Amino acid sequence: MFSHPSPFRARLEAALENAYAHFRADYPAWQDTLWDRHFLKAHLLPALRQGLERGQAPSAAHIARLWAEHLGLSPELQQRWRRELELMAANFLCHLEHARPPLPKRPVSV
Repeated sequence: MFSHPSPFRARLEAALENAYAHFRADYPAWQDTLWDRHFLKAHLLPALRQGLERGQAPSAAHIARLWAEHLGLSPELQQRWRRELELMAANFLCHLEHARPPLPKRPVSV
């Protein structure tokens, strides 16, 4: 995922893969909904990078919006599915929190 791996970046990448594997096990019916490695790399990873720079992870609501926008869901569909999408995103964040390396003392650029 990263062009210049560092120990922290390698652990973060491994944490993303681990969280993704658990997420897929928890939501097998959603595997064909483009919550995939492309979404993780192109959309979620930049949000995580920004979060690391600020010292906080993106919220489940933010991740759900990213995914809904990635799918091109209309505002009406986003609203209709908001609760379920946020629960899925919270599940992913929970897996990521348990698998990711601890945040460094100082914000880092990844």
